[in-house]
Amino acid sequence: LYDYWFVQFDFPDANGRPYKSSGGRMVWNEGLKREIPAGWEAVPLSRLVEEVKDGVAPNASDNTTPYVGLEHIARRSIVISSWAAADKATSNKIAFRKGDILFGKIRPYFHKVALAMMDGIASTDAIVMRPKQQDFAALALGAIFSDRFVETATASSTGSKMPRADWNVMRRYNIAIPGKASAIASAYQQLFDGIRGKIENNVQQNRELTRFRDWLLPLLMNGQVRVTGAGQMPEQA
Repeated sequence: LYDYWFVQFDFPDANGRPYKSSGGRMVWNEGLKREIPAGWEAVPLSRLVEEVKDGVAPNASDNTTPYVGLEHIARRSIVISSWAAADKATSNKIAFRKGDILFGKIRPYFHKVALAMMDGIASTDAIVMRPKQQDFAALALGAIFSDRFVETATASSTGSKMPRADWNVMRRYNIAIPGKASAIASAYQQLFDGIRGKIENNVQQNRELTRFRDWLLPLLMNGQVRVTGAGQMPEQA
């Protein structure tokens, strides 16, 4: 949907038709070296997000605080479905908030970009970005998750064995955004918020099911409980 609306520019026009395909007016933008819808502008990523560097000392958080390392960020998925407890951290970390964007800066071609769906702390091998305007939060995430942005971050990375992305290059990445009078960004944000709510619910349910499995499996293995029939709860032996 991000690609359709903000790269191909076929967002719904005033009549609900795809803008560019229906003959919407396009103008050349020198910064992007391409045409964008009339009334739109190209802005650097730093207009939409800021880098967060709220350092946290080892063991400064209790075991209820989620800790997200690069190993918890899946490739090509915005979803963080697993994490560790903060008391396992042995070095300085970065605090993040729900709604922040985490970008794995080591070997950025791994395409590790995720949306934080809870408060927690992250590895310093991740760049934490915080949206400046709620209406543009989903648009910013889409841009950062795009192949083009990851390729730009990869091209700017330095180091031979463990190349790291350079925030000073990433922050200048240009993004086409609707003008202030447009409701397109808000409409996209509302659609995304609905999807995000479903993702958060699914992650929580999966974690509860995992905890139940981890509690039940040893009891089944040692014969403390047994399954009495399909669709029924296990009973104590």
